[in-house]
Amino acid sequence: MRVLCGGLLADALAAAGAGVVEEARRARDGQDRTQLAAIAARAATAAQKQPAAKRAQYEAALVHSYWAEVLAELRDQAAARQAAEAGIALAEKAVALESNSAEHHRLLGTLYGQVIPGNVAMGLRYGRKTLEELDRALALDPKNPEVY
Repeated sequence: MRVLCGGLLADALAAAGAGVVEEARRARDGQDRTQLAAIAARAATAAQKQPAAKRAQYEAALVHSYWAEVLAELRDQAAARQAAEAGIALAEKAVALESNSAEHHRLLGTLYGQVIPGNVAMGLRYGRKTLEELDRALALDPKNPEVY
């Protein structure tokens, strides 16, 4: 019975996480920076409460990437950089927890790339890291269209 309950709990937690990502996608598609900020804060808090949960780290990093994307599109480069930098810390934790995940490496590479625009110094710092993470993702899953 304990295994069944644990499985049901895991399924419920997974569904809740998918809800956060879907909510963030809708906010991203509507370019709702305020809503994305709130979702990112909630996701980061959830990840902080579960430091060993790779899914929580990944989802929080993904939400931060969406937020950085919208901020960049709205031409707020400083805020986009801050959102991406917060996401990098989360994505690095996800990669550390599951180093063979192409998706985790892809997301980390994307976040590194989101820090660069408008700042040459950031390009020097993160340019190589971006390429290394995307190359790693490609090596792990060469058929993943998201990597390209």
